[in-house]
Amino acid sequence: MNSNYLKKIKHFLKQNNTILFFIVFLAYILRILPYLFGYSIPFTEDSIRDFQQIKYIIDNNGQLNLFNSYKDYGAFPILHLIIVFIASLGLPALKVFLFFPQILPSLGIVFYYLFLKKYFPTKHSLWACFLIAVFIPHIQWSAQPVRETIGLFLFPIIIYLFDKVITEKNNIIKNSILLILALLLIIPTHHWSAIMTLVWLTGFSIFFANSFKQYLYSLGLIVLFTISNLIYWKYLFTISFILIKNLALHFNFSQLIILLLLMAIIFIFKKINFDKFKTKDNRRNSLLIIIILLWLIANNLLPIHYPLQIWFHFFIFLSCIFIGFFYTKNTVLNKLTAITVFYSFFILIILAFNNFQNINLDSMPFDPFRTFEFAIFPLSIITAYGLIKISEKHQHLKTGFIIILIITATFAYPPIFIYGKTFIGTPFYDIRSEIRHISDGEIDLIKWANDHGYNVSSNRPEIRSYQAVFFPIQNKIKKIVTNSDEILKENYKYIHDPIMMVEAYKKNSASDNEKIFYENQSGFLVEQYYDAKFLTHNIPNTITAGDTITLEVKMVNTSGYVWYQSDNYRMKSEEYNNLNLKLNKPEVGLNDVAVFTKDIVIPNNPEKYKFKLRIYKDGLGFFGDFTPEINVTVKP
Repeated sequence: MNSNYLKKIKHFLKQNNTILFFIVFLAYILRILPYLFGYSIPFTEDSIRDFQQIKYIIDNNGQLNLFNSYKDYGAFPILHLIIVFIASLGLPALKVFLFFPQILPSLGIVFYYLFLKKYFPTKHSLWACFLIAVFIPHIQWSAQPVRETIGLFLFPIIIYLFDKVITEKNNIIKNSILLILALLLIIPTHHWSAIMTLVWLTGFSIFFANSFKQYLYSLGLIVLFTISNLIYWKYLFTISFILIKNLALHFNFSQLIILLLLMAIIFIFKKINFDKFKTKDNRRNSLLIIIILLWLIANNLLPIHYPLQIWFHFFIFLSCIFIGFFYTKNTVLNKLTAITVFYSFFILIILAFNNFQNINLDSMPFDPFRTFEFAIFPLSIITAYGLIKISEKHQHLKTGFIIILIITATFAYPPIFIYGKTFIGTPFYDIRSEIRHISDGEIDLIKWANDHGYNVSSNRPEIRSYQAVFFPIQNKIKKIVTNSDEILKENYKYIHDPIMMVEAYKKNSASDNEKIFYENQSGFLVEQYYDAKFLTHNIPNTITAGDTITLEVKMVNTSGYVWYQSDNYRMKSEEYNNLNLKLNKPEVGLNDVAVFTKDIVIPNNPEKYKFKLRIYKDGLGFFGDFTPEINVTVKP
């Protein structure tokens, strides 16, 4: 009886659907680990800001913040609307935000499995799904959660449906309708998700379409998707049109030639027989090139220091990709490799255009955490072939791979979130622990400051965002000095990432004339090192759409330092990133009046704006008084 029972369990565990279920379950668990371990707030600046949009919708009785949100987060509201809807059923919005969105990209793996199973053996397809589940960049973007989390759910659905529409004749109308709905839905999830989808649609059409009819139909879908994106961006993501306009203004004949050459190379790839390339000499030469490229990237383009365990994770994937490609002869596998190359050319085109416009590459750092979350889809099956090839003569290696990859997957998060340690002074130290993690003691410092009528100033983006989203705006400010400040100052050479915006630490302890207001085991609060007093502003309450006006704000320099125009002092709003008033004279001495101005063209959209301004200095952040709350109505 017991023997039969065990056989049934063993048979059940070997069923493909059972294995797929466990992969999806594993994917979900790996994406909620910080919250399972008790971290009570979103663990990145991006996710905190996305929750800000959810709070806005709830606090304003369902009104969307499409036009006036912090750095256009509200212009892509799908994630926000999903959470608001579930919270409306009586559940706490923050808990829903921390635990629900990760379900969706985990389920998205199922649709990619259905796509793979059409072309590859079931075993290889399941391994590919497992590799997506444990891949660090995919975890990073689907775990936080952020707008792109929904993109990582819709992306594999689009892959599955686009393949059925282009290559199959059955249910063409139903599949086309579902595909168009998915394409339209991914547009308001996130602009990068839409761009990556467009790249996939184009690459898949080039390498998988086999007839004029298939090419024509896929071209029609690509044009429809592109036009829909542009319309959406024109009205809701206007900064994209500014970038496109700047690109068009700088576009020249040499860039056109390079673009055409790159496109020609891509079409040449369609004709290449990759299997003839997989020779012993080419394997050796390619391995040498890969090693050199990795060394160059690691030493020159990575925006942040990564610890040993993350490098080890990527090493396993890269090794399996190399073996999977060079030791497997499979036409569809070659096509997916070509799509991956197509993605690479897309990145090269972006870099080439930036280079022609003399934009420093440091402003577009190569970061595996931001680049490969979509690329893992075509790469996963190549990796699976490599992993199976390595372990075909030693079955126990598969178990070893599973264990190692699951363990290294937990390092998608800075170690303090999972292991309670930062591993300072070892090769396992992850500097993101000092940046991202907000300890209970730091939360206590922030709460004390706000309970006593102060906001806190910090160089860490997570603390700045936590302050802005979870506490009201106060007119006074204290500087928070934490135990992590000294560590970050000593290791600042490892951070040159303009997106993370971890500013240099000019001061990390209280001086003799700085009174400590409150102190605990995590740090203390002191007077703001720089200060300013609000004097007046000329911003009107009513403005006509399309007009050009000059905004002016006057502040008094009450700090102990001269403000120099060359240091880029400016008035900014956290709500509207384009409000950026500049200092209009070379220097402002102690107790002198500083005048900040900006000429702006009022948007054509009738809208109401509500915001406060403060002085911002590079390397320091915000400081000084807020302006009074400014309410502006734009009339047609």
